[in-house]
Amino acid sequence: MRQGASVHGRRRSRRPAATHVDLDPALEALDADALRRFIRAHAATLDDELRAVLADALLEHAARHGAGYGPKTPGAEAVREAEGFAAAARRLGYADPNAVDHHLRAATTAFLARDYAAARHIFEALLRPIAAADVDLGEQELVDEVLGVSVHDCAARWVASVYVTSPPADRADNVLEALNAVDAVAPMAEPLAAMERVVLDPLPGLADFLPRWSALLQREAASGPRWHERSRLREAVMRAEGTAGLARLARTSKCPEDARAWCTAVAAEGNWAAVLRVNDEAVALVESPHDRGDFHDAAALAARELGRPDFAARLETAWRVAPTLPRLLRWLLVDGPDPAAVAKRAETARAACPRGAGRLQGLLAVLAGDLEGAASLLARAPGLGWSRDDHPGHVLFPVLSWALGGEPPGSLREAIAAPLHRPAGTVLEVATTDGLEEPRLDTPAVVTVLRAAGVPGSVRPTIRSTVHDALCAAASARVHGVLRERRRRRYGHAALLVACCVELDTDRAVRWAADLRERTRRFPAFRAALDESLGGVKA
Repeated sequence: MRQGASVHGRRRSRRPAATHVDLDPALEALDADALRRFIRAHAATLDDELRAVLADALLEHAARHGAGYGPKTPGAEAVREAEGFAAAARRLGYADPNAVDHHLRAATTAFLARDYAAARHIFEALLRPIAAADVDLGEQELVDEVLGVSVHDCAARWVASVYVTSPPADRADNVLEALNAVDAVAPMAEPLAAMERVVLDPLPGLADFLPRWSALLQREAASGPRWHERSRLREAVMRAEGTAGLARLARTSKCPEDARAWCTAVAAEGNWAAVLRVNDEAVALVESPHDRGDFHDAAALAARELGRPDFAARLETAWRVAPTLPRLLRWLLVDGPDPAAVAKRAETARAACPRGAGRLQGLLAVLAGDLEGAASLLARAPGLGWSRDDHPGHVLFPVLSWALGGEPPGSLREAIAAPLHRPAGTVLEVATTDGLEEPRLDTPAVVTVLRAAGVPGSVRPTIRSTVHDALCAAASARVHGVLRERRRRRYGHAALLVACCVELDTDRAVRWAADLRERTRRFPAFRAALDESLGGVKA
């Protein structure tokens, strides 16, 4: 796959999305003959690309579910044609995607006909040079952009063909070599599942293969920290030994992902006492505070499900080990909207909050009633980097503007405060329950915690002035930062901050905003965004 190559291949056709219709009643009304007549007639009206997609799906469905049906293998002739085509493509360094589709479809037909030897040769002839970037298909980024067939399905069929056609003694080595060869265009973190998804029959000799496969992957994983090798190893160990094997792997490697896989497998069994036990053990296995925080989260979830009295203490531990906004909010409101309990926990958290965690420090200052401290933190924050956890802007600007002026319907303050009403989230909040819809740890919205703490309350005029000055300083820094770096996608956000300051105190901010507009006259796109935002100011 070559980056930046010119596009010689075709583009996928784009059609408007169809209106949702319940097809079941219509399908139930047709008998088999009527349905066949419809498919034949409708297929004739499709363009070549859509007809090929329909044919691919129909051929595979019939091979899997048709009584006694099997396509005819294209055989040795198709192998010779594909290998000749691939050799010519390597010499030229380019192949027509339509021709590649043709040969890959021939390989799929051979695969569905259970001619795995022919399928293996054709897939290998095409996929190996494409994955090695020896053959350019004209794609700019992904091979799937220009192919009409799924390269991931073809890669899985190639690996499965290698598996079926290899002698048992060589099977593990051959499968791994094929996986590595196709990794650049179709990586397979769980190759056993990928092969089982495409084969028509159970993989032969799987029980004998698994120990060899696990041993090979164990040796490969020891040679370097490549994520896909460890993922493949975890899959093999889980198949061969179950959760006990994953436990052994995690205890030996102390790799966070190995521990995560173990805990996830235990969580899937629904035994909360076991979930608590393995996550507590996982905390001791890993070193990263980020990973330990995830395991503490999952242990707290198990404690809640078991009705244990240490649930609140476990939430606090998770926050102290890996401080994040969701963990802080969960702990603060663990006893419900009790103002005294929230205030006490906020003071405790503020004393323990790590330096540099601007987002958390700002919110805790507000909850502790220190609006001046929160305003000072916001005023000193840089204009760029708002998306970082150490920047207070995305939490503190809406919190302070909400504290000063609420969020009247239709106002800019309502738009600014909208994120405060959504549950705060992070990636992998509860890692060991991924894939399970329920239960999960509840994460309250910021505004829920603010109200529980009695914010907004009455704000003295002198403090109002200090807070408003800090909001203006943050808006000015944001404007100058995005303009200096030409962050055009952030112009609208910077303009909204300025307009919000005007809406909160028109008398004090109109002249400031006009001066800011004049100083940015070299940036017409920003001025247009600012004019639009100022036009939405509500008195």
